[in-house]
Amino acid sequence: MSDTIIVSIITSIIGASLVTLISHFLTRKKNDAEIEKLRAETQKALADAEKTRAETSKLLSEVSSKIDKSTYDEGNRQVRILYDSKRGMTNFDFTGENATVSSDPSKLLGKGKLTVRQNTVFVERVNIEGGYLACLHRYIIDGESREFIPKNDLAAGNRKLHLSCDVKITLGQAKLSVHFMKQASYENLTEFSLKIEELNSSDDWKNVSLFFIIPSAQDTFLGFLEFDATENHTLLIRNVLLEEKV
Repeated sequence: MSDTIIVSIITSIIGASLVTLISHFLTRKKNDAEIEKLRAETQKALADAEKTRAETSKLLSEVSSKIDKSTYDEGNRQVRILYDSKRGMTNFDFTGENATVSSDPSKLLGKGKLTVRQNTVFVERVNIEGGYLACLHRYIIDGESREFIPKNDLAAGNRKLHLSCDVKITLGQAKLSVHFMKQASYENLTEFSLKIEELNSSDDWKNVSLFFIIPSAQDTFLGFLEFDATENHTLLIRNVLLEEKV
């Protein structure tokens, strides 16, 4: 075999090997790049999953905290908070209505204006006839805000509610009727759902603590009826806390 042929064969073998080696190197480099890209994408996915887990955990913690704050134990019974003005009171919590008084044969209409400022209800009376009704229309029921306390057909017997608040008037004397009313008709829920407080401007803030037993099978809401005023004045209500024993 001539030297030329041998050289040609060797050259061919070296060339093929070099091509194979270069091809292997390029393929490996490409695979390494793809693996690195996959690793980066995996790390990003894990980071996103951890972020989602942390946000979900925070949300669940906040919800749990709100639920825990809406109930607490009193002795061996649990108490559910239906409304607490210390957590924030807005103009949407209370509504005001000019009203008559059932015991007044003349049925004269009381007049006034209701506003909410600094977590306090202000009822400004512009006459002494009739009455003025301030209605609470925000309650927290099973974690949801409601405009009234819905009936509970599954509950046996009556609801046991406790109301505490501070009240005062700026001038003269007046009476304050605190009662639960039927959502549909605005009538008193029962004769036992009404309490009357005497108010005098010479007094400082008066703490009112009242207990009510009302039917479970009736939609209801809380009302404050101010009447028998001796002169025009402003009624103030603050620190309203309504609880139910469950």
